[in-house]
Amino acid sequence: MINLTKLAIHEIVKESQTNEATAFITNGCLAINDMNRALVEKLNDSYKSDKIVYAIFDTGDDKYFRTQFVQYNSATDKADSLFLTFTKNVTENLKNQIRHVTLAKGGFLVFVEYTHDGHNYIGVFIVRDTKGVVFNKDLTAHNVQVSSVTYMNTDKLVLACRINLNKFAANDGKYLTFLRRGQAEVSDYFTNWIAAAQPESSKEFTEHLYNMVNGMTLPINPETSQPYELNLYRQKLVSYIKEKNKVVDLHDLGRHFYNNDSEFVDYRDQHGIEIDNEFKADNSTLKKFNLIDLKTRGIQLKFSRGLLSSGEIAIGTGKQVIIRSQELQDALKSEMNSQ
Repeated sequence: MINLTKLAIHEIVKESQTNEATAFITNGCLAINDMNRALVEKLNDSYKSDKIVYAIFDTGDDKYFRTQFVQYNSATDKADSLFLTFTKNVTENLKNQIRHVTLAKGGFLVFVEYTHDGHNYIGVFIVRDTKGVVFNKDLTAHNVQVSSVTYMNTDKLVLACRINLNKFAANDGKYLTFLRRGQAEVSDYFTNWIAAAQPESSKEFTEHLYNMVNGMTLPINPETSQPYELNLYRQKLVSYIKEKNKVVDLHDLGRHFYNNDSEFVDYRDQHGIEIDNEFKADNSTLKKFNLIDLKTRGIQLKFSRGLLSSGEIAIGTGKQVIIRSQELQDALKSEMNSQ
């Protein structure tokens, strides 16, 4: 459920293949009502379902967006007028930057301050008008007429970013997220504008995925109609990722294994895990998912490679293999005592 506190919308007017841009700056914040809450709900849902990248602010002196945000966020009384000033200033700044990006187009900039799932956010969502059709009943002629209509396409965001104010205040991890777009020139101007820096690496994301898999409810194995055994599930997951050329798409994984494209994304958001919706898996980290199965002189060891990384199983000096497991120790004691 969205708790909307502030909303302001401005527009940048620019056509692709041109170097001219103008800004339409509104004079006030919009009312907090059911219609505007519904708008923010749609924008937030669209954002969560897109390709999100995690970052922090570049702390360079010339980063205007960051400076303006910090100035607003540090104010004791965050009045609507201060929020409006922040949004006006950064919109004008974007207008000046976008002029030099030939392929970029304008759009409506929706600035929002809201709370969702216990986190406070400031979001910037860029959306554009789109044309559609609407049916109108003509009661006099007793027929249905088709006419054109222009509406704001909230289902497909052009670009967007979101600042987790709780994480920013605590300097906790990657508090800034933004949408990744395939067209480099268009994406770069936006990430430069919001002063995004230090995206996570493929290795870190693959590590986060491993931890998610260990914590999530196991999906149903279609062959047995029972939940997967964890190691088998890890093997299936790695095989599927490799079939996709090691491109991990959290929505696709959710559809494939849970028949629910939001399963991984919802778990990530609920547990505050910093992992992009889509990334290239790190090959060496993927090996943690695989099972090691060794047998020699009547002793069999069967475990996930991840236990080596965690130190629960380690190669000691001399002829030692060290296993740190209270559960295994207790089970061995129980077995010995029963004999």
